[in-house]
Amino acid sequence: MAWINGRGRRAKRAGRGDIIGAVDIGTTAIRCCIACATKNDGLHAVGVGQQCATGIRHGSIVDMDSAAEAVRRAVQAAEESAGVTLKDVIINVSSAYLESHFVAVELRPRRQKVSKLDLRNAHDQVFCRYESGMGKVVHVVPIEYILDDSRDIQDPVGMFAERFVVRFHVVTTASGPLKNLHSCIERCHLDVADCVVSPFAAGLGSLSDDECEQGVTLIDMGGGTTGIAMFVQGKLRHVDMITVGGNHVTKDLASCLSTSMANAERLKVLYGGAIENESDSRETIDVPPLTSEDGAKGVAPCPEPVARSRVTQIIHARVAETLEIVRSRLAASGFHRMPHRSVVLTGGASQLPGMREITTQILNVDARMGAPNGIEGSESIHVSPGFTTCTGLLAFGASRSSRSVARRTPESTSTHGRLGRFGQWIREHT
Repeated sequence: MAWINGRGRRAKRAGRGDIIGAVDIGTTAIRCCIACATKNDGLHAVGVGQQCATGIRHGSIVDMDSAAEAVRRAVQAAEESAGVTLKDVIINVSSAYLESHFVAVELRPRRQKVSKLDLRNAHDQVFCRYESGMGKVVHVVPIEYILDDSRDIQDPVGMFAERFVVRFHVVTTASGPLKNLHSCIERCHLDVADCVVSPFAAGLGSLSDDECEQGVTLIDMGGGTTGIAMFVQGKLRHVDMITVGGNHVTKDLASCLSTSMANAERLKVLYGGAIENESDSRETIDVPPLTSEDGAKGVAPCPEPVARSRVTQIIHARVAETLEIVRSRLAASGFHRMPHRSVVLTGGASQLPGMREITTQILNVDARMGAPNGIEGSESIHVSPGFTTCTGLLAFGASRSSRSVARRTPESTSTHGRLGRFGQWIREHT
C-alpha cells in the first residue's frame, strides 16, 4: 500500500477521470462520496449517499450486522446517484485507540550519498518496530531529514553525508477495531483501498496550505468522538482522539430536561448554542416530558416551559468540558509550546452557534469554522461541514500514486491545482 499506510501493497494510480470512492464511518452518520479527478487537477463529486449510523460507538463497530447494513445503504445511494459501481473505497479510522509516536532512524549512506534505498530502509525499520499483533501502523510520516549537522533538508536523495537521520511521526491504532472496519467493508462486497485517520482526512478536506505551514490545530467534532490533528511547517505532527462528541450534548439535554433523546436532539438543533445571549433568558421553549403512564394510556403529557438560557447552559457546560480536554491533551503531548496560530473546527457537532467564540476563549487562539473545499459538484457536500472528512478521503485517494512514489522518495512534481498541491504535500510530508 502507500507510504502513509505502510502496509506493503502498492496503490493504483488515480488518473484523470478515474472514479474514487470514500466512506466516512461515523458514530451518528455514514457518508459515501464518489468523485473523479478533473482535467484541471481538481475533484468533481458525482455521487453522494448518507445514512444514519447504527452499530457504531465512539468510532468503533459494536454491531457488525447493523453497521454493515448502514454502510451498504450509503454506498448504494451514492452508486445510484453516480451511475457507477465501486470496487474499493478509502475509509477513515476514528477509534479511541489512535496514538502518535516519534522515532529517529540513523543510517550510514553507501558511498556517503543518500539514495532511495536509504529511505526505504528507514521506513521499513520504523514499520517493523511498531507493527505488532496488538497494534497496526496507519501512517508513517517523515517530519525531518538531518544530514550530518544540517537540518531543514527538503529532499535528501542525491545529497552527500556521512550520517543520515530521519525523524518519523508514526500513527498507530489497535488491531481489533481496524480489522472490524475492514470486515464491515468486505461485507458490503468492497475492498479497502486505504485507511486515513479522521482528523488527518478532515485537515486535507478543509485546511489551506498557508495554515498548515504556519501552524494550525484542527478539531473535528463528530457525534461520538472529537479528533485532533496538529500541522506545523506543513507536516502532520500530532493526532489524538477523544471519546466525547455531539451525542453527549444530546444526552445531557435529555437527562437534565427529562425528555427523550429525539426531543433533546431537536432542541439542540433548533435552539442550541454554546454561548448564552441576552435574549435567551426571556425566551421559553416547550419541552415534551418523557412519556408517563398516563401518556401510555392515550393521555398526552403537557410540555414543560423551559427558558432557552437553560438549554444554552447545559450545552455550554459540555462543550467547555470537551475543549478543556482538548487543551489538556495538547499540553500533555508537548505540542502546546509549538506555534499553532489558529484552530479550525470541522464536523457536524461544531456547527452550534457560538462554537468559534468559546473555542477562542478556552484555547486562547483564533478559531474559524471549516468546511469542505477543493471539490466541485454536489451542493450537499459544499454546504455541510459533516462531509469534510469525506472530502479529505477523496483528496487522499486522488494522490495515491504520489504516495507510492513518496514511500521511496519525496520527489517534486507539478503543484498546479489543488490536487497537485495535495500530491506534493503528501509526497513531501508523509
